[in-house]
Amino acid sequence: MQLIFRVLLVVFGLMTTWSLSGQYGMQYSLYAQERYGFNPAFGGMERSLAASLLYRTQWEGLEGNPKTRMMNVHMPFYLWQGALGFQLYNETLGAESATAFMLSYNYIYESTAGLISTGIRAGFYQKSLDGTKLRTPDGSYTGGIIDHQDINLPNGFVSGVSPVLEGGVYFAGDYFETGVSMTGFFPLGVVLGDDIQYNPKPTFHLFGE
Repeated sequence: MQLIFRVLLVVFGLMTTWSLSGQYGMQYSLYAQERYGFNPAFGGMERSLAASLLYRTQWEGLEGNPKTRMMNVHMPFYLWQGALGFQLYNETLGAESATAFMLSYNYIYESTAGLISTGIRAGFYQKSLDGTKLRTPDGSYTGGIIDHQDINLPNGFVSGVSPVLEGGVYFAGDYFETGVSMTGFFPLGVVLGDDIQYNPKPTFHLFGE
């Protein structure tokens, strides 16, 4: 009976079409020490001015390897019962590069169980793509001419700017902390050059300790 069930399960799996998709999210080490980087609701939880600089490189020695640079600053703002902060980051990966500058505010409510914070971060995001670093099987690259023979790829350098929104909730108690957040939401997408539409999906984070 178990054998028949397994055979039917395999047959069903082979007959079923699955659709999967993914994208490269921003990478940096020691994320547990820099929770504001992925959750704006953590702003002010250090109870004083907090500033950090992060730099991460991966696959060092390979041309176009991923590199991430980030600066975070946040502090309590008791007049508004919360905290203010800003984030500046730059990331390069192959022919792609991205730079963003964002400001944040989070409201902190002090309950009997602990601190409950809700925050939002908004700013501007610039995405660039250097088409001169790309190569296609049918492209022409002789005599200094770059022609990918692909209408979906630029032959030169293109870039675009878009607003970006992020938000999160964070709880800090005496014995437990947790938070959930969303980063990289682009309500209008990003248009690179004249006609390349870039629509990245937001990233969701869950943290607990």
